[in-house]
This record gives sequence, structure tokens and C-alpha cells, in this order.
Amino acid sequence: MTPSQNSNLLHRKKTRHSILTQSLSSDSHIEASTTFQDLFYDLVKQIPAISYACLADRVRTPLWISPQIEPLLGCSSAAWLADPDLWSKHIHADDRERVLAEYARCLDAKIPFSAEYRLITTTGDIKSVRDQAIIITDSSGQPYLIQGTIVLVNDGAYADKPSQWQRSSTEPTDPDVSINLSQQMKRSLQNYAKPFINKIPDARQAQWFFHATLAKRRQVEKRLENEVRKFQSVVEQSSEGIVLIDESGRIIEWNHGAEQILGLTQDQTLGQYLWDIQFQLAPPENKTPLLYGQLRKRIMLALETHQAPWFNQVSVMLLKRGDSVRSIESLIYPIQNENGFMIGSVIRDVTEQQRVANELRVSEARYRMLVETSPDPIALTDGNFRITMVNRQTAVLFGYDRADELLGKSAFEFIAPHDRLRAQHDTVLLNGETFQHIEYELIKKDGTIFPSECSLSQILDAEGKAKSYIIIVRDVSERKRLNAELEHSVEMTTRLYQLSGQILSATTLKETASLITHALREGFASDSASIFLFDSQGNAEFVHDDSVTKRSHQNFTPTPNGYTMQAMRSGKPIVVNDWKQVCLHVRDEGILATVILPLLGKSHKLGVVFLDYRLTRQFTHHQMELLSVFANQAALALERVRLNEQTRQHVRRLSALHKIDTAITASLDLSVVLKTLLTQVTTQLHVDAASIFRLNSKTQMLEYATGRGFRTKALVGASLLLGEGIAGRTALERRTLNLSNFPESQNILAYSPLLAGEDFVAFFSVPLMVKNQIKGVLNIFQRSPLEPNTQWVDFLETLAGQAAIAIDNAALFSGLQHSNAELELAYDTTIEGWSHALDLRDRETEGHTQRVTEMAMRLARRIGFSDAELVHLRRGALLHDIGKMGIPDDILFKPSSLTEDEWTIMRKHPIYAYELLMPIAYLRPALDIPYCHHEKWDGTGYPRGLKEDQIPLAARIFAVADIWDALSSDRPYRHGWKKDKVRQHILSLAGSYLDPQIVRVFLKEIERR
Repeated sequence: MTPSQNSNLLHRKKTRHSILTQSLSSDSHIEASTTFQDLFYDLVKQIPAISYACLADRVRTPLWISPQIEPLLGCSSAAWLADPDLWSKHIHADDRERVLAEYARCLDAKIPFSAEYRLITTTGDIKSVRDQAIIITDSSGQPYLIQGTIVLVNDGAYADKPSQWQRSSTEPTDPDVSINLSQQMKRSLQNYAKPFINKIPDARQAQWFFHATLAKRRQVEKRLENEVRKFQSVVEQSSEGIVLIDESGRIIEWNHGAEQILGLTQDQTLGQYLWDIQFQLAPPENKTPLLYGQLRKRIMLALETHQAPWFNQVSVMLLKRGDSVRSIESLIYPIQNENGFMIGSVIRDVTEQQRVANELRVSEARYRMLVETSPDPIALTDGNFRITMVNRQTAVLFGYDRADELLGKSAFEFIAPHDRLRAQHDTVLLNGETFQHIEYELIKKDGTIFPSECSLSQILDAEGKAKSYIIIVRDVSERKRLNAELEHSVEMTTRLYQLSGQILSATTLKETASLITHALREGFASDSASIFLFDSQGNAEFVHDDSVTKRSHQNFTPTPNGYTMQAMRSGKPIVVNDWKQVCLHVRDEGILATVILPLLGKSHKLGVVFLDYRLTRQFTHHQMELLSVFANQAALALERVRLNEQTRQHVRRLSALHKIDTAITASLDLSVVLKTLLTQVTTQLHVDAASIFRLNSKTQMLEYATGRGFRTKALVGASLLLGEGIAGRTALERRTLNLSNFPESQNILAYSPLLAGEDFVAFFSVPLMVKNQIKGVLNIFQRSPLEPNTQWVDFLETLAGQAAIAIDNAALFSGLQHSNAELELAYDTTIEGWSHALDLRDRETEGHTQRVTEMAMRLARRIGFSDAELVHLRRGALLHDIGKMGIPDDILFKPSSLTEDEWTIMRKHPIYAYELLMPIAYLRPALDIPYCHHEKWDGTGYPRGLKEDQIPLAARIFAVADIWDALSSDRPYRHGWKKDKVRQHILSLAGSYLDPQIVRVFLKEIERR
């Protein structure tokens, strides 16, 4: 720095110091202080910002504020100082919480405060401001004072109306440089300090005073010191740079904020020409003599003319500081004084603010793009719900070609009339909240009404009133449809579950089919439903019709290329909207559409379900899948029930056959067997009546044997020739015949009058065949139409076979009985002949055998012998001495006593009897008496020496009767004993020769007789 510059710098510092701190010592100090105060406020008023000082407390209790507060907010400085809460009250409600939180954070951290926010004026206008302040601490480091400035912004996030004392300008100062510096502070310190300097040329003058005004002067001095201190504090400690240039263009004020922002200290700037500093701050590549000349010319011209286009304009320059480039904003303004114009400038580092502003612009562009590209319609309205902005999707949704066609319209115009009042009521209830997912029905341009889901948010002004609304609309038609399908699916799933439970309790096909058709009609809104189940030949063996429409199912058989077979082959439902095809199967001409559901079993095709509609129908893919699922469930249920029913039917039929077999084998009465058979026929085949006509082989006539289910007995005793009537033809042709139109047929049995009043409409006649021989016919009668399946006919023929077997067995048994009777008669005659021959050989015992036999049979019957046992006892008694035929006559008829050897031979006659009769099968059961009638109770008998119960009962009975007759009958060589004597003798033999129990029974029988 040159000596001249040093001299100027010292002069400027001294001048500045004297202006701000010099004590007044003249008699005019009161006037001077007033003048200084006026000049101070004049300086403050020239600064285009609000300067303030406040306590470092939570509410920022105001100590001082510049008069610029009034044009900004509409309230005076006095009003501001009187109400500590006025600052927070004027902050916009949407910004208040954020700003106060940031202020508290800076206060706690003892760091500078900086924030942009909106202030609400007393007239309700909104001003966007930037508030920057520093926190001053005491000697202990505790905050006690806050000093700062508030300036309007018009290029930030909260840009509002330009004020009367701030406007925007981007006018460049030079094509090669972007430097714009201060504008005002032209008449500041030199202007208000000049009167004092003129009056106080040296130190002696500063000490003149008058005692009369001393006290007052001291008060003025103190007040002046306070004012100067306040001003110094505001300037020196302001976070913003403050620069003053005197009338010659030299810098006389360069505060700490300017040092921090521009990187030049007071020592480097005070006393320097402004254009020198501007040139120094210019980028190296722009530093040319031309630039230097332009800068100097601009400043000098402004000071001379007191005018410049860049006065009172905010400008921005880029300043490179190290590795970063900072954005410096400056506001330059003129300050008029008595000597001319000074220039003042407020400088701010707006790098961060510009970064935030740029980010906000980018964010705004991004969000605008998001809104425009959003798949959801989005609209912005004013406080009266007039549309101010919409995206393209909104126009598309409501059927407009351009988005601007919706602008200015009321949002309520697009709400269906029945929802409009509710929507208006909903908006009243918003109260600053966001309503989401409210459902309304909306109207398109063409009048189409569709369901929607809306979200509504409101933007409030400073007074809490709705400033605007954001509406997001979503067309939920598809979702409603899907929800409806889902609900239907859930409902059908529930029905399937319920149906499964109900089907588990169903025991018959009819009950199960009824449950299925009812569920299908309810679930798929059909006018009727019917089920056809087919047998192995493809014929309908089971039909369930709900009777709403009468489907033609008489002998219904699907055609190979028809819709029914197509559905069964594909395994998928088929919708038939061709009424001509539908009419082929449905008698009701009102049916226009049919859905055919195939019923597929595990191993074969069960049948189909028909759903009939009086209107044509279209089904969604989801509905068709539900139909398939339902059909599969129904098929499983029907198959299970049919198998169970078939199993039960087989069991019943097997039981019926077993009962018939039992009757055939257990009864010899053919009429009983045939009645049992007809009971099973009518029960198992579910027919009304049945009869059997038996063929008389001698007369070759079919004769009525038995009947069941007839109202009269007119058929009893009826007969007809072979070939006569349907029944006669059945026997003659040996094949099953049937009639389905009984009343119109003649000569059914050749006795049509006999069936008058029976009201039969169906008839079956089955031949009764055994070993290719006709035995008769089985006739079936039904009073309702009869459409039997193959299994029914097979079982009928099986029952007919049982009837034929019963008739044949009866005939065979009758012949066998006759043959057996003749054979038994021949056997008995032969035995009696043998017995008589023995009696003739031994005259002494003639008649003895017959008497003993009769007596033994009476005794055996008393003891409890059965008829069969009595037959064998009789035969054994008649042949008891048959073994004597093997004894030589000389021993058998020896008049004298037999020798020991002869007795040995004689005792062999029971053995001879055994050997004679044993080979004869029908006489083998009669051996007990011929072989054992000489055995004794005590074991001393012969031929085997049997004892007590070892002796057959028949032999023990015969022994008692034999002794009684032998002793009581006359013989040629003696008279018979008295009965008492014989009784006593037999009693004496009880327990030795005879069985004591048999003896007691025998004697009681003798006494009874």
C-alpha cells in the first residue's frame, strides 16, 4: 500500500471513529445529538432491509428494530417493541413450527441463524423473507443478544408480490464480468458528522462546556453513545456484508460480514476505491485494462449523476473461493448527504439459498412431471372447487380431448347427482385433514357413471381457510368387478363348503341332485337346472329336473357331435346361446341359452348338468372356472352317492336273493316260496304289482299261481294257452316282452277285463326257464311310466330265474318225496317180511317180535325219541334176532339144555346180526338193538360186555320190553307170569341186568296203561 493510501486509510478510520464515538463538548451538543440521531436513523432508513436487535431468549424479546418494519408488515416499530410475541404471530402458520425450531436449535448451538419463511402482513398479504442473525455472547460464553436483518426475497420458494422498496434485476454491468455492488448509503457518516467536525477542530474546543447544561449534555452524550453502540453493533456484527463508499468512491465501511463473504479484510479495503476492489475480485481471466476502466467509469458516473440503472436492484455475482464457487447477492443504493451522494451496499452469500431454490425448482419440475405422468387423475382446485390444473390422465378418464377443457369447471359437476350432496358435506368436514379412499360415483363427458375412489387434501391460508384443494381420482370399476368376482368366488366357495357338508348327510341320488341344482340356480342365477347321469351304454339312467323347465329326457341319448358330447369330451363347460340348438332338448320355448357342465368321475364320464336361461348369457373366465370347480365337486358327490346307492342296492338285492334261496330251501310249500319271491320283486324293483303263471305240463296251460299288489282278486284261477296274449307269447317265444303304453294295448293276458280298474300303464313279462325248459312267466305291472335301466332288467331276469328254480325244485321235491315214500314203504315191507319169516321159523315166539316192537316204541316215545329215531328203533326191534339165522338149527331148536360150546355159538347171533346189517346203509342206524340187546347194566352181558351208559339207549329200552313180553306171554312149554310177578322180577333186575331209570319209566307206563 502506498504512503498516500496509508494516509487516506488512517484518515478514514479516524473520521469513522470520530463520527461514531466523539464526545460533544460544545454548547450545541443537544442540537448535535439530535442531528446525529436523525442522521443515524436516516442511514438506517436508507438500508433496504429490516435491522433488529433482541434478547437471546426463546421469544426473541425485541430491543430495537428499524422503521422498515412498517412498509413490510404494516405495523410500527413501537408496536413491534411493545409485543414480544408479534414476530411469531406474523410467521405463516405452515412455516412457524419449522422457523421456531430452527431458531431454538441455533440458540442452543450458539451459531448464526438463517431461514427463509413467510410473514403475514396486517392486511393479510404474504411476504417471503430471508432472516439472518448472529448471536452475541457475554464473557462467560452465554448468549445475551441477537442482531440481524430481514430482507424480502422474490426468487425463492415463497416468492410473492414485489414490494415498493425491493425489485429484481439481472442487468449485467459488463459483458465480461458479473459484478454488482452496493447501491445506497450515500449520505451517511460524512453528512451527519460534518457539523461536529467543523465545530470541534481540535482537542481544546472539545473541552468547552457550560455548567448550566452539563447534566443535560451528559444525558445526551449517554444517549448518543447508546445509539452509536447500537449502530456499531448492528453494522459490525451483522451476518450480512455492509459496505459504504464516500463521495469520492473510497470505501469507508467494510464490516465483518463483508470480510467473511468477500474474503477481504478491513485493512485491505478501507480507503480503497471501490473499482479497485471490484477489479481485484474479478476472475483472473477477465482482468483487463478495459474492465478496470469500465468499473471506474461506472462508479464515478453514478457518484456524479446520482443515477445508475443498477441502483436498488438485487444482483448476483459468482465469486471463486478456494475450490468452490459462491453466489454473492448485493443490493446497491444511493445515500444523499449535503456534499452529494454516497453509495451503500448490503452483501449476502446466497450460495445455499440458491442451491435450495434450484433444488426446489428441480423438485417442482420433478413433481410436475410425476403429476403429468401419473396413472391416476390429479386435479388442483381453488378454494371454491373450481378446477385450476389437471393432468392428462384426468381428461382421459372423463372423456375429454384436452386437459384445458376441464379448467374453470366445478369439481362437483363431475360427481353423480346422488353422491353430490354427500361430497359437499365431506368437504366441510375436512378441517385441514386429508380424506383418503372416499368412494363416489362420477360422471364422464358422455354421461357414463362409474365408481371411483377419491383422495382429497386442502391447502390452508394464514387464517386457516382453504386456499386450494388437491384431488386424486382412481377409477375402481375394474376393482369393483374383481371384488364382485371375488365375493362371488367366496360365496361359491362357501356354498361348495356348505354343499359338501350337506351332501355328506345325503343318502340318495335324488337328494344329492336336488342340493346340487338348488346351489347352481342360486349361485349362477339360472332359471332352471337339471342333471343327467348316463349308464355304460350312454343312456340316461338317472334324471333330476327341477321342473321349472321340462327338458325332454325320455330315452335321452347324447348325439356324437352334439354340444353335450363336446362338453363331456373336453371336460369343460360349454355355453350355448343358439336357441335353435337349445330347443332340441328343452320343451320350454322361452329358454334362449344353456350351460352344459360335464360331470367327470374318477374313471369315467358320469353325465352332465344343464343350466337354462331365458336370456342369452356371457360368462367370464373366472365364472367358467367356478362352474368347472362346482361341476367337479358335484361329480364327486354324485359318484360317491351313486356308488353307495349301488352298493346298498346290491346288498338289498343279494339279501332279497338270499331270502328267496332260504325260502326255497326251508319250505316245501311252493306257494310260500312264490309269495316271498313276489314280495322281493315289488320291493327291490319298485313296481306296483306282480304275478306268476305256472305252466301245467299235462294241459300245457299257463295257470295263475300267485300275485301281489292287485286291487282285486280277478286274476285268481285265470289261465291261458301258450302264445295267447303277451304273457302267452313270452312263454312260447321264451323272451322278455314289455309294453310302455298299457291302456292302448290289447290282449295283455287275453283277460283284459280282469285288469279293469287297476290303472296299469306299463307291463313287463319274463319267461321262467330252467335247463331250457319253460316253467311259467313272471309279470310286472306299473301304474306310472316305467323307464328301467339295464341293471333293473338284469335283476328282474335274475328274480325270474329264482322263481323258475323254485318251481322246478318244488316239482323235483314232490317227485322225490313220492319216490322216498315208496322206497321207505318197500323197506318196511321187506323188514316186516324178514321178521315174519323169523317168527314162522320159531313157533314158540310167534307174535313176540311185533309186541316187543310196539312196547319199545311206546317207551321210547315217552322218553323223548324223535320220529326219525323211532323209525330206526322199530326196524332194529323187528330185526333183533336176525342174527339167529346164522345159528345151526340143531343148536337153535335143541329141546334140551345147551352145552357150553353150544352157548358159545348161540351168543354169537348178535355178531351175526351186526355183520348182516352193517353193509346195508339204511339199516345201519338200526343196529343198536340187534347188536346190543343182550348187554347187561352190570357189564356181564354179551357179545361185548358193555356196561351202563355204554349200552345204547335203544338196546336198554328194548331189553326191558323183551323181558316183560317173554315172561308175561304164554309159551308152549309154560303159561305166562302174572303181571305183578313180572313187575317184581323186572324190579329185581334193575341195577344188574337192566337200566334202573328205564325200569322206572317202563313200570309207570305199564301202570298208566
